[in-house]
Amino acid sequence: QLPDHQQASLRTRTLTRAAGIAAVAAGVIFIGVQLNHPKLDVASVHATEWAVRSSLKVLMAALALVGITGMYLSQVRRMGALGLLGYLLFGANYLVILGTSFIAAYVLPSIAGSDPAFVNDVTAEATNRHAVGDIGLLQQAIAVLWPDLAQYFGELGADVAAEQQCQPSR
Repeated sequence: QLPDHQQASLRTRTLTRAAGIAAVAAGVIFIGVQLNHPKLDVASVHATEWAVRSSLKVLMAALALVGITGMYLSQVRRMGALGLLGYLLFGANYLVILGTSFIAAYVLPSIAGSDPAFVNDVTAEATNRHAVGDIGLLQQAIAVLWPDLAQYFGELGADVAAEQQCQPSR
């Protein structure tokens, strides 16, 4: 039998490795669900592909939470306040992904038959199109939780390109 401090060290290494494996699995799932992603609308909500992709996104978010939590805990003494802030923001991001993916996987398909216009409007807002009808507070929630990142990164890329053009070449 190993002394207590060696057992604790072994448990810590095992948990850190398990967290790393969870993070890698989350990354692989993330890549997989993005490949050939179909258009999101009410017609696709009934498809098996929608259920599989959305369920995998729930799993991906859960694995990512486990992974980043394990990595943070293994480095907690060296991280400091900035590390804690980063962990909390990153964790909150994956909680949002988990929640929205759960809604996409299990809630939207159940109401798509009775209110297809609502589901179409929710998927429209979530994909940066505009809802025709009223989706209530979801419209504001989507705007806050799902900002137009494509536009942001597009503008950022344009700014970087413009800055590079202004610099003299060597």
